[in-house]
Amino acid sequence: MKLSTSLYLLSTFLTTNAIKCSNHEILQNYNIIDHSASGEIDKNTPPSKTIESWWLNICEENKDNFKPSNECDKNDLLCGITQVSLPDEKNLLTTQIVEFGNRLALEIDSNDDEQTLFITIKSNKWGSFNIDANIEWKCDNNLKNDEIVDSAWFDNEITLSVKGPSACLKDGGNNNNNNKPKNGDNKKPNNLSLI
Repeated sequence: MKLSTSLYLLSTFLTTNAIKCSNHEILQNYNIIDHSASGEIDKNTPPSKTIESWWLNICEENKDNFKPSNECDKNDLLCGITQVSLPDEKNLLTTQIVEFGNRLALEIDSNDDEQTLFITIKSNKWGSFNIDANIEWKCDNNLKNDEIVDSAWFDNEITLSVKGPSACLKDGGNNNNNNKPKNGDNKKPNNLSLI
């Protein structure tokens, strides 16, 4: 099993909406260059219904195909909108908009054997809070597009589960990165604190 870790700090002078995945030591080995992800997660929150809509685009190469909601900035790496539907109301009430802009630090890990990417977007300013987004992106070649299938908020951390073709290795799984786990550990690697 191969594990790869990389920290990528987006410069404050960077004007693109994401990183150049084709040049990134880990991401260049995955199909993520061709895809962005979106998803809607409905939660039963009686007496209301809560709808979370998410848009995710890590790669600069896909910026022209990335179409988030009008309430999001097209240059966001990640944007989430929470809306509530009340029983007697026809219109949705927007309760939260969280945007992870293009000038944040990223930690990128991979587990090549499980064809999974782990992406953490660090220290996003949201109101009076700093929040992180942890994204687990699993390979699923049966899907044409990537889908955000689950989300959870814990304190100042958002966790998203994504599945689709982006986390599948290119060329039958050949990764040029030779980092290997210690002690045969095949679980998600620990996030490195490099900041």
